[in-house]
Amino acid sequence: MDFQVNGSCTLLGMPRQLEHHADSELPGQGGHLEAASDTEAAAGQPTGTGDQTMDLTTPPSGLGGPTATPEPAPWPWLLRLRPGLLLVAVAAFVLTAWLVFLAVDIIDVGGISDRIPMPMWTYLFNDHVVEVTQWIMLAVVVALSGYLGGRLAGTVHRGASSFFFILAIGLGLMLVEEAGDIRHGISGAVRLHFGADVLGLPYQMVSDVPYFAALAVLPLYAVIRYGRHAWASVSARPYLVAAVGLYGLAAISSGLRHLGSLYVNLGSVIDRAFFGGRFPPAPGMTQDRAHYFVVDGPIEESVELFAVTCMLAMVLAFVADLRAGRLATQLR
Repeated sequence: MDFQVNGSCTLLGMPRQLEHHADSELPGQGGHLEAASDTEAAAGQPTGTGDQTMDLTTPPSGLGGPTATPEPAPWPWLLRLRPGLLLVAVAAFVLTAWLVFLAVDIIDVGGISDRIPMPMWTYLFNDHVVEVTQWIMLAVVVALSGYLGGRLAGTVHRGASSFFFILAIGLGLMLVEEAGDIRHGISGAVRLHFGADVLGLPYQMVSDVPYFAALAVLPLYAVIRYGRHAWASVSARPYLVAAVGLYGLAAISSGLRHLGSLYVNLGSVIDRAFFGGRFPPAPGMTQDRAHYFVVDGPIEESVELFAVTCMLAMVLAFVADLRAGRLATQLR
């Protein structure tokens, strides 16, 4: 149905802030309606070159009709990285660290080991290059997951929003532990109050197992409760499986490291089998303690770096599928 529009551009009591929108909807004169003078409006005279009519079958914005979809915000450049290239770059980085470690500490190329105060593995792994890289990447995963949680909130992907938001919180707590080694303070308190053996178990195991289990609660809840929304991204699936598996392996082994001197015995076997018994202890360190760090250093830090790399790759793959419209709609 068409209705007359008077000289003051009021349409069925349309508020003045909508006049510009109404003008753009009107046919004739290039889609614009010239406003009449106050004198003409007061006299009730029609304005323009003729009566202007407006089709209200599609109400303007603000009156219950469809609104224009806003342009989506551009994606941060970090979320446009290719997950496969990220994995290749990290693999090359870890391989380089291992080659340097083997060349200096095990093979002793050029007698370099005699010219440095500490074994090369102490500069590369524990609390140094490889582990610090792991902290940085974990912080990036926390930031990007939190960003996704906020960006997808209230959309058809709100399940994925919950997944990434809870994951960000859980991984943030893991970052605090990784960088701060809070478990050492807890295990020290357990030893102080209960002794070196608690219920026939090493005090570190009594403190570490519940602690790591508590850290795993939020990431596991995110995967179990909302993981199917991340699973909607086919490209992200292998990375998600790998990340969960590697983190699970690292957490279980860390919790059991002192049970029966697991890391010491395993490190001794690895040293004899692969390093020819040449893994060097740091100054003031016993060989048994050095064997402990065979596992806790080069092996565990490499596994954890690959775990966080797979987690970041999962985020990137999910975003790539989201941007390309490749998410499985039935899982949204």
